[in-house]
Formats: sequence, structure tokens, C-alpha cells
Amino acid sequence: MDHVEIQRAMSENPDIIFDLLRDKDPGTRVVAFEAFRQIAATDQSRVGSILADVVNVLKIEVLPNLTNETDPECREALTRIAYGIGTLAGKIDNPSTILPLLGPLIELLNHPYPRVRAAIISGIGSFFRALPDELDDPIINILLRPFRDLESEVRAAAAFAWGSIAHSSPEKAASAISPVFALLSDTNETVRAEAAGFFQSLGKKLQGECTMALPILREMRDNDPNEIVRERASAAVQAIIADRG
Repeated sequence: MDHVEIQRAMSENPDIIFDLLRDKDPGTRVVAFEAFRQIAATDQSRVGSILADVVNVLKIEVLPNLTNETDPECREALTRIAYGIGTLAGKIDNPSTILPLLGPLIELLNHPYPRVRAAIISGIGSFFRALPDELDDPIINILLRPFRDLESEVRAAAAFAWGSIAHSSPEKAASAISPVFALLSDTNETVRAEAAGFFQSLGKKLQGECTMALPILREMRDNDPNEIVRERASAAVQAIIADRG
């Protein structure tokens, strides 16, 4: 089946997800998962009865079968599914249903390809935005490691992930203030933009914790060569200095 046929089949019969997730073609697995995720986000009643079983298949079969580092199709599929798992958590009524996938995602943070690592850390950020109570000290320590990654896209993804966490768990997100502050001076513009975005998110919740970043954020707002960075920095400044009344 092509992508359109897969989406149509999933729409008509979500139970077909199990056959499609086991298809030998990684692209088919991706399209099936994304179609399932869309159904879950818009009409969870149609997939609620099979969601736990889908999670089990993803954990035991799909994710392990996509860890072939030499296969570009497997890497791309892993990138899209890992990120999609995180966003799924924020779309369903009971995100704890997908909690069994957290461990496998964390293990994949050591994947050798930076695009995969970036997608996984971004997805984990969305995961903990939906499930903030599951973020404990050992996991916090693990999620701080990507800030030291040599690849800029992974550092940017780390700042994005912690910005997501800041929305629902600002006190825990404060653990990332120091490493994100260092990224405000990163040579990569995307990294700087995501770092400023973190302070915008956290500044709305913990103004006092973020005031130390105001001087450099104002400098970025006024003089950074990248327009997006300037806009993000300006929004962060406004969030931190806003009068909460």
C-alpha cells in the first residue's frame, strides 16, 4: 500500500495498525504510526481500546527493529517515530499509557546519529511536558547530558526539550538554567534561538530564576545577526520582566 492507502485503511480500521507496524518496510511503519497518532489526537475513543497493545508492539518490536545504524531508512523511521511518541503523550487523555516507552527512548539517546538523538531528546521533552511527575533526579541528570553534545542540532534539541518541560514543571526545568545559559553564546544560531526560547518559557513561570540571563538576552535582542534569535530573545526579556500584577 502507498501512503494514501495506508492512511485510508487506518482511518477505516485502526486495528490494522498491528500488521502495518510489523511491515518489513520502515516507511510503512512510520506512516501507520503517524496515522494512528493523528486518530488518537482527534478521536481517542476509536483507538483507546488498543492503545496499550500498540505501545507494547512499539516497545518490543518496532523500536528495537529500527536501531540498525547503517540503514538510512531505519534511521529516518526511528527519528520520526521517536519524536512522534513524545508528541502523542500530549494529545491523549491518559498519557501514562505510553509510559513503558520512556525507558527505550532514553536508551536511544546514545544513538550515533545526531539527527536521531535530536529527535529523541525533543520527543522526551514533550513526553515530560505531559507527564511531569515522572521526571526524577536520575532522569534529569541524563537529560542534561545532551547539552554537552558536539552536534549543534542535539544541543538545540536539548534546549527545546527543557523549554517544553518548563511549561508544566518549571521547578524541575530550573535544573537546566546553567547549561542553557551557556548556549545563549553558542556559535550556532539555532542553538541560540532555542536557548532564548527556553528562557521565554521558564521566565513566564520563574521570573526571579531567570533574571541573571537578562543582560545577555538584551544584547541578543539588540545585536544578534539572526532575526529569529533577536525575536526569541525579545520575547524572553518580556516574559522575565513582565508585571504579573
